[in-house]
Formats: sequence, structure tokens, C-alpha cells
Amino acid sequence: MDQKIHNQNTGSYTANLLGNIRSHLAGLQGYDVMALELIQNADDAKAEEVVFDITDNGLLVRNSGQFTYCGDLNKPCAFLSQGNYKCDYHRITDVGSGGKLSRGENIGRFGIGFVSTYQVTDHPEIRSSGIKLALYPERGQWFIEAFEEPDGTSFFLPWASDPNTEARLALGISHVSPTHIDQLAEDFQAVLRKSLLFLRHVRKAEIRRNGQLLLACDLDRSEGSDLIVSFRPSGAVEQWHILRADAAEAAQRLYATHPRLETLHRSTNISIGLRIDPEPLTEGLLYAFLPTEQSTGLPLHLNADFFPESDRKAVIFAGHQHEQAWNEMLIDAAAAELARDPEGLLQMLGTVQLWQILGRAYDLSSKPAGHPACFKRFWERLKVTATQARIAEAQDGSLQRPSGVFIPRTHLDEHQAKALLEVGGRLVAEELRPFQTAMNQLGAPILTLERLVVLMESAMAKQVAGATEVDQERLEHFHRPLWSIINDLIPDAGANNPSANPAVQRLLALPFVVTEVLFSGNNQSVIHGACRAGRRPYCGIAAETLDCLQPARRISENHPADKAARSWRGGVAHQFDVQHRAG
Repeated sequence: MDQKIHNQNTGSYTANLLGNIRSHLAGLQGYDVMALELIQNADDAKAEEVVFDITDNGLLVRNSGQFTYCGDLNKPCAFLSQGNYKCDYHRITDVGSGGKLSRGENIGRFGIGFVSTYQVTDHPEIRSSGIKLALYPERGQWFIEAFEEPDGTSFFLPWASDPNTEARLALGISHVSPTHIDQLAEDFQAVLRKSLLFLRHVRKAEIRRNGQLLLACDLDRSEGSDLIVSFRPSGAVEQWHILRADAAEAAQRLYATHPRLETLHRSTNISIGLRIDPEPLTEGLLYAFLPTEQSTGLPLHLNADFFPESDRKAVIFAGHQHEQAWNEMLIDAAAAELARDPEGLLQMLGTVQLWQILGRAYDLSSKPAGHPACFKRFWERLKVTATQARIAEAQDGSLQRPSGVFIPRTHLDEHQAKALLEVGGRLVAEELRPFQTAMNQLGAPILTLERLVVLMESAMAKQVAGATEVDQERLEHFHRPLWSIINDLIPDAGANNPSANPAVQRLLALPFVVTEVLFSGNNQSVIHGACRAGRRPYCGIAAETLDCLQPARRISENHPADKAARSWRGGVAHQFDVQHRAG
């Protein structure tokens, strides 16, 4: 010891029990938080079942696990001399002892979660291992007596209904009214509906009111990756698929820069929860085995051994300490697993649910909206694998790479889609159009005149102008639908100077306009000749499209070609009073 310190007077450096409880309780407010802490205690005790009974006298919580007891709370815990952790009774009488901190098999890390029960009680009771322990924080005392709890462990929390008790006044907390008890029942049910998915041991949980069932949740974990959650008394059933991954390799690399992490024995297992039935999630949550309130930004839940904030409502993504580094590593590992096999995900989820994930992942990258920067890794990982995967369903039912389907700017009908398919262009399935932004980022091209002309040039490369006879059915089901697509695309393409647009010029060279005698001919020669002769071609060319396809010199109002063009407009989809150009 330093000589200067050795010569000074010394005294105990202590912490005030009530002050500690008040401080911890400030970060553990809410009946939902209390429910999560009690569920966590059950899972840490390896209980398979937990029951909450909200009685007139207090909250009774039973679980099938067993509280460990060394046999004497007046002495240092005997378990320590055997190389073990403190017994559960020693830990619960030592607020904030951190007895679970380095126990990787436990969810609870803080040793303070039980403090949340003081929201509703002055003197909590724990009954297990043949004894009952009652805590009196205002006195700084505990009391033990013999008690036989036949089935595991129970907690009894008598309602703190008197606002003027010594404990209420000492802790500075409001009393519990009947309205509060009703609210507790609602909050516990809301928590229970989403809490069991990723627990290690608990498979069944119930909430009762004076013995009468309000809600029960049963979890069926199969040997594979499927999971079924059943609710009583409603009879509702949810089906989930769980993706699992291990971030052990990434963790090893992280230990080199953050050696503290290795001593904490955190689990490197990751689980991604995808709801298959009744419908996909709208918004998923981050889980640290139990749900936080932090959104994943994706329609899925993500569970890992995250470092949560002290109130468990969010995960730590700031501070530049080992907790942030660990959590960011887990997010990247989850992104890698999600992106590992896009085609397998499609088979599992279907196209719409897969593209919901892709669309939301792109949103996380392009407009984070408050999400941590590391969440961009989902899109960065998915973009690498999804561009090469056959996950884009086309209107013909085939699965293509994103680059293999076209995204139309406007809806195309069945005949237009079939005509486009005949020249080699597949349209994306209509149900996937809401995800066209993400699809375009993955390589799906927008349907433009330039791209359509490329398809037509390839499809008509061997066709000789004037040599192909066209029957009426072919005219109605191929030529007219394809020209209607051109009608929609060409105004933009030729808005400024149509005759100078390369795509328009290449379109003129194609043998695609049908003559009066139903032969397909060169667009320029057929249109030019028909207008000169005062006739119209036999296909659905809109008036403004004709303007673009004819050479640039204006003709007089009395020219027969102009009359033909204007009389033609009445029978085509668009009716505009436009002067036409002819050679």
C-alpha cells in the first residue's frame, strides 16, 4: 500500500441500498419491463413453464425452475469455495452484484432486473428450495422461513396499495391502484405474445386473473428450423422459420482488438425469425433473447447475444466501447446469413416476402431513418448475392436474375406482355412492381424505347420486309399490342427532335408496319408510302407516334397524307390535333 495512504485514516466505501434501488428502478420503469425480467429469471433457471396469476392480493409468478441455495445467507456463499457462482438467493440479496455478468448461459447480465418488481410491491417474496425469502428494502433486511414450494419456484408480489408505507415513501414510488392492475394485465399479455420465440428453455407461458386464463402461449420447437407458436384461448397459430448462424470466426477476429470480450463468454449464435403464417411481419425487432423495442427496419426479428441498454429497450450502438463493436459484428454476421442463399429464401418464403425484405434492406441503405449505420450491411451483403440469383419472377412464371426482367413505367396488359415476350423481353410479375426501386438497383432495367428497339432488332434480324404475311389474329395479338407499347414510349424518346433520335431511326428500319394487304414492311417506307397515298398502315400507330416516325418537313393542310393521318386518329387510342410531317 502507498505510504501516504497507509498513514491516513480509512473507512468503509459503501453504497446506499435505497439509493441503488431508486437509481436502477428509474431505468426499469414499465410493467412490460417487469414482465420481461421475470420471464428472463425463469429462462435462466432453465424453467420450461412460467405462469403469471394477477390476483386481488398481489402478483403470483410460478416457474418450473429451481432457485439455487447454499444453505446460509449469513455467511459468504459456500458455492464460491467450490469454484461456482453465488447461489441465486445470495445474488438476489445483493443488488447489482453482477453475478450473471460472465455466465454465457444466462440471459440476465445485470443482477438488478428483480428491482423492477418494486414498481408494484414493497416486500417481494421468493419461494424455492424449501425456504421463503422476504425482502424489506426500507430496513435493509431480509427474512427467511421454511416454506415448501412443490413445483419449482414462485414469486409473490403483494400489491403496494398504500401510498404512505415506509417503503413507498423511501423509494419515492407511487402506490398501485385497481387501474394500475388492469394496465399490468394488458401489458403482460402484449409482452407474452412476442417474448418466447428465442428463449432457450421456456416453452409455455400463461397469464391468469384470479386463476382464470387470459392468455397462454405454447411454443413447439421442431428438430429443424420451423417453429409453431399457439395461443389460447383464441386458438391462433403462427408459423415461423428460423435461420441460424454462428459468428464465431468474426468474434475471434474481434477479440484481438477488444480482449475484454473474450472474458465475457458471449454467445456467437444468431437467429433470424421469419413469420410464414398468417402473414409476414410488418416490422421486426431486435432481440437479446427477449424483445427490445428497437426495430430491425426489416420484416423479420433478429436475435443474438447483444449488449442491450440497461432498460433492455434498445441495443448499444454508440460509445465506441467493446459493447458497440460486438453488436455491430453480430449485425454484419446476420446480414451475411440473410444474404447467403437468396434462392433458398425464395423457396421458403415466396417471391413477395423475399422482395419485401430486399426492398426494406434497400431503404435501410438509402434512407436510414434513425437506424444505426451498421444496418446498411444488410443491403451491401444482399446486393452481392441477389444480383446473381434467380429470384425475379417474370409475368410468364419463370424465375430470372433481376437483370433478366424489364420494369415497365406503366402497367402493360396481357396482350402487350405476350407481344413483348415474343421479341425476347420478359416483364417483371405485376405483384413485384411495388419493389421496382430495389429491383432496378439489383440490375432490372426500365423498359425504354432504346431497349425495346434492341429486342426488336434481334427478333426481326432475319425477317425480310414485305415477305411476311400477317393474318388478322397476328395483327390484333402481336402488332397492335407491340405498337401500343411503342406509342407509350416514343413521345419521351422523341420529344425534342424525334427524327434525330437514334432509337427512332433504328425503329424506322425495322420490317414491322403492316400494309393494307397485310404484309409487314419497312416502317419508313410503309408509313411514307401510306401517307403519300392518303392511306393509313394497318396497325395501332398513334398520331403522335406517326409524327415522330415521319421525316421532319411539315406538309400543308390539304396534302392527302395529312388528311389520311388526321382521319386515322379517330380509330386509334390517342386523338390529338397535330400537324403531320411527310417526305
